Amino acid sequence: MKRATTGQEIGNPFRQASASRLRAMVLGVVLAGVSFASAASAAPTVQIIIENFAFSPANVTVPKGATVEWVNRDPTPHNVVADKPQFDSGLLGVDDTFDFKFSEPGIVAFSCGQHAHMSGTVTVTDK
Repeated sequence: MKRATTGQEIGNPFRQASASRLRAMVLGVVLAGVSFASAASAAPTVQIIIENFAFSPANVTVPKGATVEWVNRDPTPHNVVADKPQFDSGLLGVDDTFDFKFSEPGIVAFSCGQHAHMSGTVTVTDK
């Protein structure tokens, strides 16, 4: 006389596949949540446009850890130089960019080394 067996006793491949898929889905949801959380808490990037021999906006406020990106939209080369020797972009041609990540709170004054009337500030907050 044969004894009836259940899928669990013989290792039902459908039940095993379903459990594997469920674990993969749960892991995917958890990882997606982690990615979303880290993207949401990432420091912002603020853009300053160089155009018509001016920085726009000339003065920005960013949290510590933020990146400021300067983009030259003028046909004339410009550069971005911090008054304190933190950064110097070198000459930026048309559509060239320069990025700097601000890690310390404070006020950083900057100007164009080629055109002294062009200046601005980045105020970095502690939060």
